[in-house]
Amino acid sequence: MFTLDNTHAQHHLPFNFTSNSNSANSHVLVIKNRRHGIRSDGSGERIRAAAAAEGQSGAGGGGGRRGVGLAAHLRRRDGGPHLDGPAGGPLPDAAGGALRRPARRRHRPRLLPGGDVPDLRVYLPTARNTPSEDCPRGGLPVLLHLQGGGFCISHPSWLMYHQFYARLARSVPAAVVSLALPLAPERRLPAALDAAAAALRHLPLLPPSVAARLDLSRVFPIGDSSGGNLVHLLAAAADGGRYGPVGLAGGILLHPGFVRSTRSRSELEQRADSVFFTLDMLDKFLALALPPGATKDHPYTCPMGPAAPPLESLPLPPFLVGVAEHDLIVDTNMEYCDAMKRAGKDVEVLLSRGVSHSFYLNKFAVDTDPLTADRTHELILAIANFIRRH
Repeated sequence: MFTLDNTHAQHHLPFNFTSNSNSANSHVLVIKNRRHGIRSDGSGERIRAAAAAEGQSGAGGGGGRRGVGLAAHLRRRDGGPHLDGPAGGPLPDAAGGALRRPARRRHRPRLLPGGDVPDLRVYLPTARNTPSEDCPRGGLPVLLHLQGGGFCISHPSWLMYHQFYARLARSVPAAVVSLALPLAPERRLPAALDAAAAALRHLPLLPPSVAARLDLSRVFPIGDSSGGNLVHLLAAAADGGRYGPVGLAGGILLHPGFVRSTRSRSELEQRADSVFFTLDMLDKFLALALPPGATKDHPYTCPMGPAAPPLESLPLPPFLVGVAEHDLIVDTNMEYCDAMKRAGKDVEVLLSRGVSHSFYLNKFAVDTDPLTADRTHELILAIANFIRRH
């Protein structure tokens, strides 16, 4: 079962974000799986208030905002004691003050049926950012976000995802639904793929106040790194109405984790300078995530290889593939794009020059390095234009 924490309701604080072009609010809804031991009785409001304050300061805004470090206040996922602060009191802020606890307002939990859906986060642009001319078909397009991390680490609540996908929701504009994928080695593939498919099927069951703003005929899975692999796999399995009334209008693969058992030239040269992604990480994560006995030539990681179904046979929608020039796996990324084109598929390629794997998720670089900022802006524009064309 799932309960909805509506962070733009009166009794919660909104997540505020700023961008280079304008300043606006993005609302974040968190749909949490109650099987994970997360309480829905309001006891998490201090955490959400702190997260809202950190979201305000972490977006690069000034105005005297003070950030709140949340690392020490995260709750255990095993249902253990909360780490909300001493004796359950207010969380201290960075300057030694205290966050005022928001007034509670009783609300009925909103439940989604089915027990196979992971936690969801829904990013909605404010109404003033979505004029009717931006939604000519009667609703916001939906981006189903699949996080990276080599199928082994990361969570969509991490700041690097939060800051980028809130900005993307506002810029397109679109609704972004981000799910917490099950992680290896405890949950090897295809667990993450199954969870992503379940999330697609359950999009029509989102609370009516959310679903009324969405155009479920225009859903675009979008994935970072290994999440890009899942975008391809989801789309490849879409034939036959597997996802019910949800229509896949396209897919967006950002630096997908496509590799082969043999090293590519870019892997051997190791030109990458990203701490997000190293050869050692690549090898160990895939050893933990792929089915036992599988190699990197498995269709999960090499959809253009001989072990995978022929690309010509797959009912794939239009794809946008983001490739970074200095990515360790840029060569296999380009090999995938070339294979898609030879198969007659509709694929657009955005090559980001001078940057490396998942550069757009590095908020410090986006805020301080002009090249990274420019390439991130180009990426967001390319995604927005791709969605508007489809």
